[in-house]
Amino acid sequence: MPSDLTSVATISAGANHTCALRIDGTVVCWGDNGWGQTSGPTGVDLTPDQPQTISFTSVAPNPGIVGTPYTVAATGGGSGNEVVFSVPFTGSVCTVTGSTVTFLAHGTCTIAADQAAGPGFLAATQVTQSFDVLASQDVRFVSVAPDPGVTGTTYTLSAQGTASGNAVTFSSLTATVCSVEGSVATLSQAGTCTVAADQAAGNGYAAAPQATQTFTVVEPQPQSIHFTSQPPDRAIVGGSYTVIATGGNSGNEVFFNSLTPTVCLAMGSDVTFLKIGTCRIAAGQNGNTFYFPAPNRTRPSTSMMCRPSRSRLRHHLRLLSVMRMTLGRPVVCLETSSLSARSVAGSAPSAGTL
Repeated sequence: MPSDLTSVATISAGANHTCALRIDGTVVCWGDNGWGQTSGPTGVDLTPDQPQTISFTSVAPNPGIVGTPYTVAATGGGSGNEVVFSVPFTGSVCTVTGSTVTFLAHGTCTIAADQAAGPGFLAATQVTQSFDVLASQDVRFVSVAPDPGVTGTTYTLSAQGTASGNAVTFSSLTATVCSVEGSVATLSQAGTCTVAADQAAGNGYAAAPQATQTFTVVEPQPQSIHFTSQPPDRAIVGGSYTVIATGGNSGNEVFFNSLTPTVCLAMGSDVTFLKIGTCRIAAGQNGNTFYFPAPNRTRPSTSMMCRPSRSRLRHHLRLLSVMRMTLGRPVVCLETSSLSARSVAGSAPSAGTL
């Protein structure tokens, strides 16, 4: 045996000679060479075929979702042959075309990878990749968000899920503006409110992607009232006055009431003078979701004495005497900036607060 013989893969012995195959594919023989037994053949590659190994480089989805694709990838051995993918026994759950996996139904999908043999290389041992496949579900809001929402009010949430049978749950993503308990959102501060709807996985269905709904929340707006009518120059007991005022944008009617009901009454927009005194009329307007009630508005009341001129005093007194006899009521006059009235009666002017 040669003294330098190393790295032997295989030895084969004849009757009078022996040959060794090194791992590098070379052959060394020794012994009787009467027939050329120890002269190894030339030009013959006796290197054994090498194994090949396949490794998946793509990460399997966890889980796969019905209707979505997955691109599978793997590296093979040194033969240079393509790694080929197949579905060995789960064709009802998933299919593969080239490197694209399509998920068909709930179940377990198994993808197999193979690489054929090549010069100097053995066929690679098949490797597989298995994972669960779930059906998809989604959530959508069916309630219409307020536009805008108003602080101090609530909004009832409603959303529709799919076939897992799990309940849709709601939460607030902007807790400083709005909070959610059950299906009721409470709007607490002006800003942007975002509420979320979720449906958990179960019964062969993956968790639904979270759905959100965003809307603006505002504070109620103030309203103000402005009188547009002018009180009469002369108000007469038993007479009337139509009061008019404009209000804010709530659309609610401006209403009137008397702050001096013994002197005057307000029925709708009609003010009736009952007796001598100062009449004060207040105007109000109710609010609604978007508007605060308007603060009550009143006209300033300044007492005024009705004094006819001396040259016409007798004429006025004669007229007043006739009116008292026919109507049984004193005459009342009113300053233009108020409903403060005075009467004139008898033989000289006299004043009294309405």
